[in-house]
Amino acid sequence: MEGRTLALAAYNTKLDDDFEILETDPEKRAEIERGMAETEERIEGDMDPYKSASQMDTDEIVDLDELRSWLELFAEASYQASGTRRVKNPRIWSLHDVEALTGAGGAARRMELRVARTDDGRIELRAPDVGELTGALERGALLGSGMVCGTLLRLGRAIDLVVPEGAAGLVVSEPPRALRAPTGYDEVVYVLDPSGAGSAGAAREDDVAGTDGSALAVKATQPGRVWLSPRPGAPPLAPAGADLEEGAALCLIEVMKTFSTVPYAAGGGLPARARVARWLVEDGADGEPGTPLVEIEPL
Repeated sequence: MEGRTLALAAYNTKLDDDFEILETDPEKRAEIERGMAETEERIEGDMDPYKSASQMDTDEIVDLDELRSWLELFAEASYQASGTRRVKNPRIWSLHDVEALTGAGGAARRMELRVARTDDGRIELRAPDVGELTGALERGALLGSGMVCGTLLRLGRAIDLVVPEGAAGLVVSEPPRALRAPTGYDEVVYVLDPSGAGSAGAAREDDVAGTDGSALAVKATQPGRVWLSPRPGAPPLAPAGADLEEGAALCLIEVMKTFSTVPYAAGGGLPARARVARWLVEDGADGEPGTPLVEIEPL
């Protein structure tokens, strides 16, 4: 409510139907006018977005050119944090329903990242669509044209993110801490240093190597408690010897009673198809970002 409206509401009993002051006594009339002016001025001052944010009354100040990304993020978030659709009112449709029925954007299994260059000569690889980013490479990874460098999850579909032609360099940005990070259209996924393109020592194979250096390992990308089974007493999601394909569930990570599935994501040194060699963590063990979870063998 803006200042003038709140002032009228606060002094409603002293106003007529046209919002004019009923009091005829000059001193009392002046007192009411002064009170209404002070109320209006105070509220108008509090409505300044920067002052409101400084008082923790506003969560975020969004520039106009950022509005689309925020709306996309809210649409994704409202689709349920668990990724499972629960319809409360079947007459209410969402962007997800329309996309699922029309198949819009669902045919592509691979999408190239968008490219932008910064003033200091670095390369930004940006998301080509909205979704949940998983399998992001760590800082220090070496990227080149045509490489798969992550997966975008949309409506249960896994879309490989590919480095476009002419973009190469060393990743100098930190990966998202969330296992499945909500990502908006044109949001920066990687920042590359082109001068590091020849640094062979930063290859992704070092990042996915197992504890003994002889096998590939899937690592945790967020802290939490690792559960190998979907519920107590149930068989493991991916026991030793199990074959893995893109999106296969490996385990669960629990953070404050919230469970996130760890999917198998190929690319960046991990093969498209693999087999579970052995688990490196016990059921119920605590892990941190970078903790090797399971060793795999290419098929």
